[in-house]
Amino acid sequence: MIRLVGALVSVLLASSSVVWGQTFKQIAKTSAAVERAWAKGQTEKALKKSEELYGQRKSFFYSTMHDRLVRLIQQDENRYWWDYLEALWEKADANQQEALAPLYLWGRTVAAQDEEEYALIREDLFRLQEENFHEYGKLERYAQLTLQELVKNSAASEDFKKQVVANNIARLQAYPYLVEIPEDHLEYITRASNRFLLAYAYDYLFSHIEEKEEYLRNAAEFSPDELDLLNTYSAYHDGLLLTGFNRVPVGFRSKYHTYLVENSGDRTSIELLAEFAFIQPTDANLKALKESFVKQHGEEASFETFWREFITSKATDLPLLNIPFGDEVLELAAPKDHWTYIYVWGTWCVPCVKDLPNFQPFYADNLLKSTSNLKIYTLSYMSRNLGGFMKKNGYTFPVSEISNEMKDTLGISKYPTKMLITPEGKFIELPMDLDWQTSLRNYVLL
Repeated sequence: MIRLVGALVSVLLASSSVVWGQTFKQIAKTSAAVERAWAKGQTEKALKKSEELYGQRKSFFYSTMHDRLVRLIQQDENRYWWDYLEALWEKADANQQEALAPLYLWGRTVAAQDEEEYALIREDLFRLQEENFHEYGKLERYAQLTLQELVKNSAASEDFKKQVVANNIARLQAYPYLVEIPEDHLEYITRASNRFLLAYAYDYLFSHIEEKEEYLRNAAEFSPDELDLLNTYSAYHDGLLLTGFNRVPVGFRSKYHTYLVENSGDRTSIELLAEFAFIQPTDANLKALKESFVKQHGEEASFETFWREFITSKATDLPLLNIPFGDEVLELAAPKDHWTYIYVWGTWCVPCVKDLPNFQPFYADNLLKSTSNLKIYTLSYMSRNLGGFMKKNGYTFPVSEISNEMKDTLGISKYPTKMLITPEGKFIELPMDLDWQTSLRNYVLL
């Protein structure tokens, strides 16, 4: 239920008009009722609640289909879902059928039992890849799932597999923001999903068709980048359904890195390894980067300088903003001789309050290190009784309340927001689901 509400919240924020309060609670309640009816095989009740949900807000209806029903299809051996899906298909109007066609085709594939039905499915899949572009259709996801099911049942030739994946790649490559950053923040969700699906398609070619480096390189290139990772759940369900990985998908960069090491040895590109380490700043990725750097440049070369300059090249300019902070004024964009970590939070923010007990010891440990090149500040927004909250919890990290104008100037739209500012006065934002302590340690080389 928690994940369901989380998924609904994500769709809510992406909607053109935000529904709050009692209306949202009712929508969540209706969606949960649909799920319960599915699980019990109550087809008529599920249909009735589905109609109710569609009437409340169609985006939530499709989210429930694409994020919840699909999991039931993978898990329910009683096939209650098929009774529901067939009945829903019969009741749907033309526009609804167009939106549900890719999901319905995959359901048919899971339910199919003979070659005659598989042959019809293969024809329908090619037809949908040519014709179906419905905004709620998610055809690229279901094309891959349908292919998986056909392969599992020995109902897909090599040529058929190649063509399905090639069609998927062609459709996804037509998306205009695979590399460019869209101005509309609501487009970030679609961007992250399309990039992951494209990366998956290329990895499928490498893993199941032909082990060409080009395929794996493209899979790595379109794996979630720093912007995609900031939109935490954008490709979560795609990754879960296609790979079984029950977390936000990280893509195929590590796989490509392993391939390069095994096939290129010391010739592995420093820039490529730096890209891997920047997007996924794990201990293993940083270790691989440092070892390769030393092999190519020697012990005398400064890895610290190389790494700082690389991060700065990926960072974004800060607005010229001075923030009063106790006896000092923070000039965030001014060059400094240290890194700066800014944590933006509020006493009303549940994820922030849960995170702060881990933040306090990190701040205290960093303060005790005389050689640390990291300074830490926190900014509070719209907190109530901030001083009392700090005292009650024994927090000693520095905090200053910021105004709405300052918040807007910094572009803060979610909480907590974690910003790492380079000595050159540029910043990167740390994704919410990232292990921020490991990330900070490896970015700053603490």
